[in-house]
Amino acid sequence: MCPSATATHVLSVAGAGGTATRQVTVRVVSVAAEMTVPFGSFDTPANGASGVTGAIPVTGWALDDVRVAKVEIHRSALAGEPTSPNGLVYVGDATFVPGARPDVATAFANFPLASRAGWGYMLLTNFLPSGGNGTFTLHAYASDDDGQSTRLGSKTITCSNATATKPFGTIDTPGQGETVSGTIVNFGWALTPMPASIPTDGSTIQVYVDGAAVGQPVYNQYRSDIATLFPGYANTNGAVGFYSINTGTLSIGFIWMAFMMRCSRSWYNSCAVLLITPTPFRFYSSRLLTIL
Repeated sequence: MCPSATATHVLSVAGAGGTATRQVTVRVVSVAAEMTVPFGSFDTPANGASGVTGAIPVTGWALDDVRVAKVEIHRSALAGEPTSPNGLVYVGDATFVPGARPDVATAFANFPLASRAGWGYMLLTNFLPSGGNGTFTLHAYASDDDGQSTRLGSKTITCSNATATKPFGTIDTPGQGETVSGTIVNFGWALTPMPASIPTDGSTIQVYVDGAAVGQPVYNQYRSDIATLFPGYANTNGAVGFYSINTGTLSIGFIWMAFMMRCSRSWYNSCAVLLITPTPFRFYSSRLLTIL
């Protein structure tokens, strides 16, 4: 806990018209407390998880006596890989979601921004080395506005995408946590392991906004980076889809956006990204947006 003291004082202001007094309560925090490092937890995935495929939610929570500025996800380097100055490989920044962790907000109600303590990052394991096959160790670091950083924890997982059977992919735009207005174009991509395929007319892909189906994307669009990274799939040369959304028809505030897809084997998966709860749901690739 942060060293601090709370006391009641009488504040007096003197002027030509007399003296006015007010009783105020002041909380004094020491300079040392302002330099307290962030704290929190790295909750999912489960340490030692095996048989991991596709996208997985990397989640936890973090707080600070002032403000947690960011949570970064890193992984341990494999032999010969270039690293950041901390000796690890940077993966990405997590996103804070207000209201995602009411348990933490209740337990640490006196801390600043306790309502947005929950953080999450959707990791598409197919992008890990060797096509997302092997054992990897993830690390979560929280940093505050004072430049103090702390490791929230580490998780080791074993991925087996070579034997995956379900579709996989992600939503690329809009960005996670982005603030948007007007009409936006929702871009994403989806593939499924052979010998299955995804119909090129996009008829088995559904776009959801806050849990409600809103339409099907235009699918079968080429993107060179996806075609290069994932050769040999039935939809390699047409993995991208897009769908336009008029945000003026949506309520102002936070919304979830997701792709749900089905391949010719009749297996379902979603292209998801962020679900932060004490017990994670089995969803994979949505986007949290703020509507103006």
